[in-house]
Amino acid sequence: IGYGARLADGTYLAAAREDEPVRESMEAVLEAAAIAAIVALTLAVLGGLFMSTLYLRRVDALDRTATAIFDGDLGRRMPVRGTNDEFDRLATSLNRMLDRIAALMDGLRQVSTDVAHDLRTPLSRLRQRLEDFGKTDLAQEQRAVLDGAVSEADAILSIFAALLQIAQVESGSIRKRFAPVDLGALAGEVGEIYQAVAEGAGHALAVRAEPGSFVRGTRELLLQLIVNLVENAITHTPPGTQV
Repeated sequence: IGYGARLADGTYLAAAREDEPVRESMEAVLEAAAIAAIVALTLAVLGGLFMSTLYLRRVDALDRTATAIFDGDLGRRMPVRGTNDEFDRLATSLNRMLDRIAALMDGLRQVSTDVAHDLRTPLSRLRQRLEDFGKTDLAQEQRAVLDGAVSEADAILSIFAALLQIAQVESGSIRKRFAPVDLGALAGEVGEIYQAVAEGAGHALAVRAEPGSFVRGTRELLLQLIVNLVENAITHTPPGTQV
């Protein structure tokens, strides 16, 4: 790096120095900037991975809790860490909503149970009186009407029994009696029982179920479920329909 100038007497004066220190300084500055950029980028990536992992864990915890609630564990609540961040505020709002829903469901379940209990007794007495009345001498038409009334009373009582069973299932008390049930074998039994009923109604009943398909539940409720399906199909489809 140099500079030259001609003096007044005609002499040319030049001054110069080597540029190595300048180049070394520039290289040092560029190297430091590159190192700082690499360190900053590394810290940014690591910080981003840490924050994303932290938030994904929170989201995963909320998702697991929501899945458990959807599967029937109505007592579960969203986790709250006490940091008062966005996730905590969201979880708190969801928990308040779940508490409100649970209270409403408990009230509805209690009303249904109370109604079923209160009406079963007078209906049972009514049915017993109808049966006692049927033991007397009645005309054929009167007996037919009486038999129809008894059947209707039995249907109403079965509805109330179903309401009580539903209340037990929702409250979780009946889950204690859950056990492995062979659903395929159960479907086969229902098919054998309703084969003649279906043929009499003009339907073709076919059962395709392999034994060994186990589910957890109660045999009585699962049997009632399959029976309801078959009876609805036989009753509410035109003759000739394959069930």
